[in-house]
Amino acid sequence: MKLRAIILALSLLSSLIWTQSILAQTTIEVTPDGLPVSASVPEQAFNPPTLIAPSNNSVTNNPREPFSWRRSDPLPSTPLDHHDFYIDDSLFAQGIPDGITKTEFYFYTIERIDDVFHLYLKTDLSEGYHTWKVISYNSSGLSSQSETWTFYIDSVSPFIKLNTVDNNDLNWDTRDLTTIPGVELRYLYVTQDPLLSGETEPGVNLQYTLLCPTGISSCTSPTQTYNYPDGNFQHRFYGLLPNRTYTVYLSATDAAGNSVIFPVFYLIHLSGPAGIFPPGAPVTPIIPPVTPPAPALPILPVPTTIIEPPALSEIFIPAEFLPVPPSAPTPPPATLVIKPEPFNFIPLLQLLLVFGLPLHLAMTQFGTATKASLTHKFLLILLYPFIGKKKFMTHPFTTVELYDTFITYKSFAHTVSDILGQYSLPEPLPKSVFVKAYHRDRKFKHVIIPGGRFANACLFLQPEPHPSVLERLQKQSMRIRPFPLGLGIMTSAVALFFIPSYGLVLYLYLCLQATFSEYFYPKIGATPSDLTKR
Repeated sequence: MKLRAIILALSLLSSLIWTQSILAQTTIEVTPDGLPVSASVPEQAFNPPTLIAPSNNSVTNNPREPFSWRRSDPLPSTPLDHHDFYIDDSLFAQGIPDGITKTEFYFYTIERIDDVFHLYLKTDLSEGYHTWKVISYNSSGLSSQSETWTFYIDSVSPFIKLNTVDNNDLNWDTRDLTTIPGVELRYLYVTQDPLLSGETEPGVNLQYTLLCPTGISSCTSPTQTYNYPDGNFQHRFYGLLPNRTYTVYLSATDAAGNSVIFPVFYLIHLSGPAGIFPPGAPVTPIIPPVTPPAPALPILPVPTTIIEPPALSEIFIPAEFLPVPPSAPTPPPATLVIKPEPFNFIPLLQLLLVFGLPLHLAMTQFGTATKASLTHKFLLILLYPFIGKKKFMTHPFTTVELYDTFITYKSFAHTVSDILGQYSLPEPLPKSVFVKAYHRDRKFKHVIIPGGRFANACLFLQPEPHPSVLERLQKQSMRIRPFPLGLGIMTSAVALFFIPSYGLVLYLYLCLQATFSEYFYPKIGATPSDLTKR
């Protein structure tokens, strides 16, 4: 009765695991005649959540841009259970309860105000494009996915590095202000059409503003803006008047609106050599070329002409000017990144599970030469050898058949001994018992034993001196059967971590139970007398 109850319990447990998803969606009605009628009612799909911010194709300079979305509208008939939040197709916040108010997590804070969820990051997102979406689940396990929106982050201000102006090697960089000298050393002597070259952040709008000296009506102050996709720029000013001071402003703006203004510097066009001179500094005299006169005229000496830079008090500084950075450009096109399909290891795990516990049990049954008709008894005895009262002894995993000598056409007991060689029989036994016993590599001469003496008898089978090929294969199967069992334990533990399920829990439990019953129980359950008898 105990064995039957155990078998029935295991069967019910398997049935519950197999049918739980079906029973969850099955309704039972009763007709007027009292007959039950079952009908499967599929769940209806519900509207997905609505994304709010950051909006699709938006640009931001906040690396911790807050996210917000609205619950399904209208709400589904089956209550919402939780929400999963994804960034760049990776699960970032899992299992956000639908009824949450406000909760702090390690990487983010989530709160719900009315029907709107707000998620605040605690870490910075990387620069560039990102995608986000939300998947909502109801209490029945059905899901509904929102749209996938894209946004662009650029939180770093651009830089401007002025490498050269004509022949002046500068390397003035806004990322390192120590490379830029004071204003008194930012007067550059240039040619009439000076060329500026340098570097900036790729894709920014770079603006040039050249302010003319005051009091020159024919001069305008042009402002020009260009975009440099590779970040290298060159720009030339044309037609600078000699001995006049021009003021230059450079500024840049990136796609997110971050701006930088380069420190103001001055250009002075002289008819002499170009260079960097502070106002009032002496200049090496320039001797213009002498054209010899006609031979008939006497040659007179030509005096040296010295051109000095204007004194600081004589420089015409334009009126106060407040530079305005250029408008923001469009962000660079998103680079199409083809992500490799993630390796689907689920089929591999399923295959390994088949080669785990089932293979171990099959090898054990083959190795013990147990008949297929005794599979259910054998598995129960193998996994739970400690259940039941066993008072009879023989060799481990021996098949025993008992007949009443007066009813020889049908056995009254057909069983298998456990790993300790113990087995139980229905009592009381007949007065005379005809015994058949089978073992993998042993032989037994069928005998008749009085029922009264059977309880004190130990069935001993003679070793087979010349085992057959099949018997050698069965013995080898018993030797290597621990390997599939170990594979089953490791595979089910890994699978349970990635895809939790009741079936995997039951599988792992049976693996551990088989390990205990076959390899630990014989050491703690056997007595010295048991070992001697075996």
